[in-house]
Amino acid sequence: MSKPAASRRGAAVPFRKRAAPAARQLPAMRRALLAWFVEHQRDLPWRRDRTAYRVWICEIMAQQTRIETLVPYFERFVERFPDVRSLAGAPLDDVLALWSGLGYYSRARHLHAAARQVAEQYNGVMPVRADDLIRLPGVGRYTAHAIASIAGGEAAAVLDGNVMRVLTRLFDLDGDIASAAMRGSLWALAAELLDRRSPGAWNEAMMELGATVCTPRQPDCGDCPLRKWCAALASETVEERPVKSAARAPKLVRMTAGLIRRQDQVLLIRNQPGGLFGGLWTPPFELIEITRRGGNGAAMLVHPLFRREGLGELMGKFEHVLTHRRMQVEVRAMTPPDQDSGSPDDRRWVRPSSDLNSIGVSTLTRKILRVLDIHSHAEGEQPDLFAD
Repeated sequence: MSKPAASRRGAAVPFRKRAAPAARQLPAMRRALLAWFVEHQRDLPWRRDRTAYRVWICEIMAQQTRIETLVPYFERFVERFPDVRSLAGAPLDDVLALWSGLGYYSRARHLHAAARQVAEQYNGVMPVRADDLIRLPGVGRYTAHAIASIAGGEAAAVLDGNVMRVLTRLFDLDGDIASAAMRGSLWALAAELLDRRSPGAWNEAMMELGATVCTPRQPDCGDCPLRKWCAALASETVEERPVKSAARAPKLVRMTAGLIRRQDQVLLIRNQPGGLFGGLWTPPFELIEITRRGGNGAAMLVHPLFRREGLGELMGKFEHVLTHRRMQVEVRAMTPPDQDSGSPDDRRWVRPSSDLNSIGVSTLTRKILRVLDIHSHAEGEQPDLFAD
C-alpha cells in the first residue's frame, strides 16, 4: 500500500480511495468481523430480543445520545410501552415524561406519531421492510436500514458515525464526511462490504467496532479484527481519519424565565407541538438571540404569558448548552397576568418536589426549578421544593 499525500483539513480536496481489500478478500474480512462480534458484542437490552419495535426504539434513542445514557431510558420505556399499540394509545404527555432528560424531544414526538401511523396502517404490527419504514415520521435512511436488516434480515447497509469512521480508516479516505459527495460514496462502500447472508449481524458488528475499538480518539488498532486490511493503519493516517469540517459555533441566546408561584406550587405552561420545547411543560419565558457584535437580536420566542412588566426579583442565573445554542438563563419571579388567556389544559400548577416525573419537562426546566429551590433555601423557606 502506498503512502498517501498529507490531507489538508478543511480544504476542498476530492477524496481519494486508497488500496482497499480486493473482492477475493471480502469473505475473510466478513468472517473475521462477524467472529469478533460474536465474542465481543456488548450485552445490551435490545439485543436480547431483536424485534422491529425494540430495534426502532433503540435506534431513535441512540440518535445524539451515548449508549450508556440511553440504556436505562430504553428499559423504562419498553416496560411502560411494550409494543406499538401501547405507545400509540398513550397520551403524548406520558411519552414525553418518560423521555424527560434525554433531550431532542422531537424524537419522542415522532415516535408517538409513527406508532399511531403503524397502528392505523399496519394493524399495530411494526413493518420490517425499509421501503415501508422510511415513510414513518422520524425514520430516515439509516434507521430504516438498521431496523430492516437487524429485525427483518433485509440486505440493507447502514451508515452512521461509527460506520463512517471505520470505512474512512479502512479505505484511508481523505474527503470531508460532511459533504454530500463523500456521504454518497460511503453509502456505496457500506453496501459493497455488506454481508448479504447476515446483514443484521454485519451492520451491528460494524457499528460495534466503531463504538468500542475504532474509536474517535486512541483507537485500539491492535485488537481490531480488520487491522490486516486497514489502509489507514498501513499508511499511519488513522488519527487523521475521518476528515470533518469544523462545526459551527453554537448561537448565543439569552433566556429569561418567569416563575409564577402559589405557595409551594409553580405555574408551568405546555408549549405548542413542534419547534423548541414543543409539547413540553416550561415556565413562561422569552428567548432573544445575541448578535455576533454583542447586541440583542430580535426575540426568537416569547411565551404568551411572559410579560416583562411583570418581572420581579432576580432569583438566579446559569448557562445551559444545547447542540446548536448556548443559553444564558436568567430566572426571575413574575406576577401573573391580569387576564389569563388560553386553554386551561395547557396550564398546570405543579409541586417541583413531586410532580415533575409525571409530565414532560426538559433538563433546562429542571435547572430553572432548582434555582427556585436554592433561592428559597437561602431565604429560610422550605428547602426541599425540588427533589432528584
